[in-house]
Amino acid sequence: MDQNEYRKARETGATVSDADLQAAETEVIDDQFEEESDEVIEEELEEVQDDLETSEDDVEEEVEQLSPKEQTAFQKRLEREQKKIEEKLRTEMEEQFKQKYSKHDEVISSMGGDPEKILNAAKEAQMVREAQRLADQNGWSDADTQWYIEQQKQQQELKELRVQMQINRLKDNPDYAGIASMEKDILAKIDRSNGALTVEEAFWALGGNKRVEQVKLEAQQREIAKRAQQPRTVQRDSPSTSVGEKPLSPSVLAEAKKMGISEAEARRLMTAQSAQTIDEWREKRKGSGR
Repeated sequence: MDQNEYRKARETGATVSDADLQAAETEVIDDQFEEESDEVIEEELEEVQDDLETSEDDVEEEVEQLSPKEQTAFQKRLEREQKKIEEKLRTEMEEQFKQKYSKHDEVISSMGGDPEKILNAAKEAQMVREAQRLADQNGWSDADTQWYIEQQKQQQELKELRVQMQINRLKDNPDYAGIASMEKDILAKIDRSNGALTVEEAFWALGGNKRVEQVKLEAQQREIAKRAQQPRTVQRDSPSTSVGEKPLSPSVLAEAKKMGISEAEARRLMTAQSAQTIDEWREKRKGSGR
């Protein structure tokens, strides 16, 4: 029996069992609880919304109330705090780095401090361990083991020599610009591939295309800087004397114009005849039959 049936039974005076009464009462209580819960939730949502709107209004009012000077001061303080945080993080990272790699530094220092020598020593030690393993497996003598080690060293040297020769062949090729400075990286890349990569393939695998673009860009920048330093020559329509030459006097220029000769020819005649004055130049010119 639901709530409506229970109400009708009460109005007509019909008999209602205890179970039906309990079910009807439970339904009434549930309905009341749901109505009250919905009302409470709606009220809480309205309160939260009002609080949010009030907070936003307060923030906007505070920002509007700040003067430009106060805003600048606030921004500077914010920047200072940010720098402090960055400095703190940097210090913590450096400390973690030191703690993590301090033992590595000690090992490197104890072995001479030269990474290349340490790497070569590690390779040689690995070669000796491999030789000892093969000796134990195949029953080699000490002489056989030493012979194997020497053979491995010679093969490694020949491989390095071949790589160097190929790099020397490619270093003048603009498509492989900067390859000469990548010899160690290329050799290590080829070793990691167990000799599967060529020098060219190792170069491109190590980002050779970016290196080529960088080298070309640097060359262009050097050329531009070189051109900018060169003095510019400006061509002029009017005749001018060469740098370092003594200009002709106005009287000589007037006499040259009267005689129908150019300034250059007048200068040449004065230089050849060593005339110092206009009168000397006239006398020498008459003596030359002109």
